[in-house]
Amino acid sequence: EVSQQLVPALQSYWLTIHVTLAALGSGTFVVACAVSFIYLMKVHRRQPRTGFPAKANQYWLGAFLAFPLVFYVVLSLLGVNLQSRMIFTIGGASYTSWGSFMIALGMALPLGSILLTLYYNFVVKKKDNSQFGSNMFALTSLALLIAGLLAGIANVSGIFNITDRSPLRIFEFFGVIAVLLIPAYLLCYYLIYNLGGTFIEKLDFNLDLLDEINYKAITLGYPLYTVGALFAGAVWAEQAWGQFWSWDPKEVGALIIWLFYSGFLHARYNRQWKGSRAAILAVFGFLMVLLSFFGNYFFGGQHAYA
Repeated sequence: EVSQQLVPALQSYWLTIHVTLAALGSGTFVVACAVSFIYLMKVHRRQPRTGFPAKANQYWLGAFLAFPLVFYVVLSLLGVNLQSRMIFTIGGASYTSWGSFMIALGMALPLGSILLTLYYNFVVKKKDNSQFGSNMFALTSLALLIAGLLAGIANVSGIFNITDRSPLRIFEFFGVIAVLLIPAYLLCYYLIYNLGGTFIEKLDFNLDLLDEINYKAITLGYPLYTVGALFAGAVWAEQAWGQFWSWDPKEVGALIIWLFYSGFLHARYNRQWKGSRAAILAVFGFLMVLLSFFGNYFFGGQHAYA
């Protein structure tokens, strides 16, 4: 429930312009992400079913073992305080000493998984010419979304509670997502990919059409997001706070997202990035939108009320 009204300085028609256009722009990014998932699954299912590549298996195993250990050692050497700010209530018992474990996982696995799949798709794939890297990125990203949803449900249901909203806590929340990442990935692979992929395979989806929808959706959303999130937000901020830009975490996040989709359109126009590469960028961009959207809870700032 809404527990408080906007302060008088923020009660302006710019609220409607800013939020509506930014939401519409983000909505087109959702469409681009959705068709990109379908594209990546469909293009992979056209390849010979050779199983899980041994090289990819080695990368995954090494990442899941090495990333948390390396992050934990680095944080310890830097003297970072890893005391937990979450209270876990599992099985009726409360636990508050999992901070270092969850933060190490949170810093390592979600980010490491994305970087790993990008590396496999853009570097390793050039050597073996397979589409497995694209598929691995799609499934991993979808698993991250499902794991984040499960972590949110666990938070609402009281399995764990965040007692501190400092920026470091977002990594502890990511740690919970990381714990759920492997079962979510298996769920995506065996249910969504095998069953849903079979359904997608039967539908007459044209790959060029999916790629065109991805491009057109971002082309439509880019100016909406630019005007709504950046220009309208800046004008509203100047009227309410007396300055166009204040390096608020939400403002920085919106700028990074805008720069990312600017790079996407540049790669499309000038580098002719299409197909799997464009689909991967669309999925990655939407993950950035989600991080910016929910980051208010952890990073605070003038948008924390949202």
